[in-house]
Parts: sequence; structure tokens; C-alpha cells
Amino acid sequence: MATDATRARDLMVRAGTVAFGAPLEEAARSLEQADADAVVVVDESGRPVGLLTEREVVLGAEAEADGVG
Repeated sequence: MATDATRARDLMVRAGTVAFGAPLEEAARSLEQADADAVVVVDESGRPVGLLTEREVVLGAEAEADGVG
């Protein structure tokens, strides 16, 4: 039975990636290059292990500037 339901593939966008151990600056570049609000964090094998949002990058940069973290 066919259905006209919207699927995730219909709405998804291509996402940038960043390595698990990448510095914050590299993550920020990945966000900018992907023109995205989040990037997929991948392990050494390229498997997704998490999601890093623009908000988290901003908060991390603020913490670095304040000498925290």
C-alpha cells in the first residue's frame, strides 16, 4: 500500500562532518563550509558518533575566551 507521507529523506539536508578530536576552530569552519546549524561528529572510521550544534561551538568559544575549559 503506497502512501503520500512525508519521509525524513524528503526533508533532510546534507551535513558537514568534523572529526571527534578536532579543535573547536575546525568545527566552526565545518559549520561555515556546510552552511549548517550543526555538523556530524565522526570517529576515525567515519562513523557518526554525535552531533555538534552551532550553539555548542559558540558556547565553547566563549568558555575558551573566558579561560574556562
